[in-house]
Amino acid sequence: MLEPKPEPVQAVPEPSPAPGSPAREAMRKGWLDALQLWLGLATGTIALILSIINWVTLNRDPEVSLSLPSILRIAQGDNVWLYLQPTFTTIRKTETTDYITGMELRVRPPAGSGAAPTLVWDETGTWVYDSKTQEADYSYQSDPQPMLVSQDTPQSPTILFEATGWQFRPGRYELELRATRSSTDTPLAATFCLDITADDDAAFAQEGQYRWIGFQRTRTGSASSPAKACYRS
Repeated sequence: MLEPKPEPVQAVPEPSPAPGSPAREAMRKGWLDALQLWLGLATGTIALILSIINWVTLNRDPEVSLSLPSILRIAQGDNVWLYLQPTFTTIRKTETTDYITGMELRVRPPAGSGAAPTLVWDETGTWVYDSKTQEADYSYQSDPQPMLVSQDTPQSPTILFEATGWQFRPGRYELELRATRSSTDTPLAATFCLDITADDDAAFAQEGQYRWIGFQRTRTGSASSPAKACYRS
């Protein structure tokens, strides 16, 4: 004879601790401790990530940019003196610095006019306005020396470039300003053209070595050729 199967015993859930009881308070404290632990870990992780991003941002290459001025000045007699005031700036936020260690002007003359020298950085100066003549006079400041460029220290020096025993003649010249830096072997470069007319040539002969002629920057270009700076009197 088969014995009857015992009825399954249904587990009776333990009653939840009563509000305000020590067990309920202990449970609540455990939840709060776990939440605080996870919040602390999350906050620390976010702070670490932000610190790494900030460190990388402030210590990356300063990425110095080179801009050409709106005017250049030329005086020539036996030699060419070309006065140019480029601007060097840091174009992104960083605490690292760079130094401009050298500059030169490479010249490509009009076709058929022979070779042209590279104009060298001879000295650095400044322009002083003369109220009597209502003209700007050049004043020597220093020999060539490295220039610090940082986010808080942009540079816009007046550079005297010189070519000895050579003169500009009428025609269009293609020039490239090259600036070497301490942070990289790749120089900064800016190209532009310079139009010398017959009137300019006559003015050079009349004014001589110690009086300059100004050339204003314009833009040239076409649909097939990108625009670039070009200086004309």
